[in-house]
Amino acid sequence: MAKKISFVIILLFLSALFAQEDEYEYGIVPNYSVNLYSGYPIVKASSFDHYDKSRTVAGISVGTPYGYYGSDFFINANIEIFRYIFRRSVNDQRFGGTAFQVGANTGLFIGDVAVSLTAATGVFHAGTGFIGGLNIDLPVGEYVLGSFDINESLVPHIEALEVRFTSRANIVQKKKGATGWVDAGFSIGYEF
Repeated sequence: MAKKISFVIILLFLSALFAQEDEYEYGIVPNYSVNLYSGYPIVKASSFDHYDKSRTVAGISVGTPYGYYGSDFFINANIEIFRYIFRRSVNDQRFGGTAFQVGANTGLFIGDVAVSLTAATGVFHAGTGFIGGLNIDLPVGEYVLGSFDINESLVPHIEALEVRFTSRANIVQKKKGATGWVDAGFSIGYEF
């Protein structure tokens, strides 16, 4: 466990050391964001055949302002922690744990909607792993403001809300080789 935590700390330190924040004014304003994710495995590798129960995959990700931002295009660094568990009910055998990852999001805006790809790598319960995902971000704050009478002091906070629909492919090491799954889910986010 200490080896895993050391790996994550080193990755975070290196990403902060080499990250640069542009001070130019673009159409997209660089910012931090926090997203709470929940998804469910919809496709599993054959090595999961003997696990008859899957739990919801849940996690939190932090998007950073470090990256490149064009008028409608962006690439930024992100950090993520999530939990996943597959279980066999007969003998309570489990495959799962907590993953700590560092990666990047790249995407573009089509009007107010962002379509992006995520790639991240890091430490899973049994070794290293990788995720790749497709995301569609909807600015729900604007819908709420247009549909309801909101106190003026809450407007900036409501504007910062978004809902993300996502599908992610996960590749995880195990004792002999690797395994994986594809999950689909959504997250609720807030941009600072």
